[in-house]
Amino acid sequence: MSPAEIFDTPKAVLAPIAGFSDVGFRRLCARAGAALTYTEMISAKGLVYGSVKTEDLLHTTDAEKVKAVQIFGREPEIMLAAARHPALEKFDIVDVNMGCPVPKIVGNGEGSALLKEPEQAAKIVRALKLSGKHVTVKFRIGFEQNSRTGVDFAKILQDAGAELLTVHGRTREQFYSGRADREYIAEVVRAVDIPVLANGDVDSVDGYRDMLGVTGAAGVMIARGALGRPWLFADIAGVKRPWRTRREAVDEHIATMLAFHSPVYVAANMKKHLAYFVKGLAGVAACAVLVGGKVVLLRVAPGFFPEGAPFWDWSVGTFADVIYPLTVILQEFLARGVMQENLRRIFTGKHAAALSIIVSALVFGVLHIAYGFMFMVGATLLLGVMGIFYHKQGNI
Repeated sequence: MSPAEIFDTPKAVLAPIAGFSDVGFRRLCARAGAALTYTEMISAKGLVYGSVKTEDLLHTTDAEKVKAVQIFGREPEIMLAAARHPALEKFDIVDVNMGCPVPKIVGNGEGSALLKEPEQAAKIVRALKLSGKHVTVKFRIGFEQNSRTGVDFAKILQDAGAELLTVHGRTREQFYSGRADREYIAEVVRAVDIPVLANGDVDSVDGYRDMLGVTGAAGVMIARGALGRPWLFADIAGVKRPWRTRREAVDEHIATMLAFHSPVYVAANMKKHLAYFVKGLAGVAACAVLVGGKVVLLRVAPGFFPEGAPFWDWSVGTFADVIYPLTVILQEFLARGVMQENLRRIFTGKHAAALSIIVSALVFGVLHIAYGFMFMVGATLLLGVMGIFYHKQGNI
């Protein structure tokens, strides 16, 4: 299916987000209704020269009906070789990153540096057309704040054969500061005959509608606004969310990741995602940890979905499956340290320090097993306060 066919009516798309557009999150967004879900940007050189880490970013699922990959580079021949690589055979669309503002990328003449070399950008597009895949390009409205070249750049890319353009409404100089210039995106839309997706600052249904209304774009690409909220695409499409609770979405994300990656990788990867899944929920913290080869979800306070559905249950497994979040561990160690200090006043002799450590460990171990998580937190704080009070009073 060509980009023109996909965007016969306006739709929302998941952006290629470095470190976040993994196979699990793309599956969630695709199931929620995203028309396209781009991989995070892939180094063309890394792919051509056999980087295993690069190929690890290319997993897909059946939920992605049209598969889209984003690559970056500057040598047309390397870009074509990447598009023809066996790892990209399953992808229908190849998008070229010409908007990344990161100094390392720009310093290599890649990403948004190509905004200053429109002819080189055109050569890349013409080379990629030889791969037989649909070619799209994502770029910014200009390199410098006082020199917005996006309209002319878009025309050159269209003439080179690009089938769809995504315009981020900031210059490279801005990085992610300020607001995306929707009026300028509208100028790009009017300047070309191919579909244009608008990108920048959309994180709600109203924001999506406003972006379409101002720009007249064929669709909207959503990046940071979708993190931790894959159901945003369902809300935009006006369909039922695939999950009743956040926990269901997180569980599906983890299950998908475990189908392709090791538990160690998944536990580390989910930490940053969970920070977004619980964002905005008062008093909530969560993390993913690896215990005995299993990925375990933990939280330290309850939260609720907008409709009031539970976030997830306190009980997340047996005691053997659970390791407490760092914040709780620190609370425990603080109270245990006070307890040990005072126990040393009770025990005498050369083994006093060792005995105080053993006794305090046994006390907290019993609390963990016998009374569970919530009681442990309360007891930890209570013991800490009591220990400090008695120590100051000199009673121990």
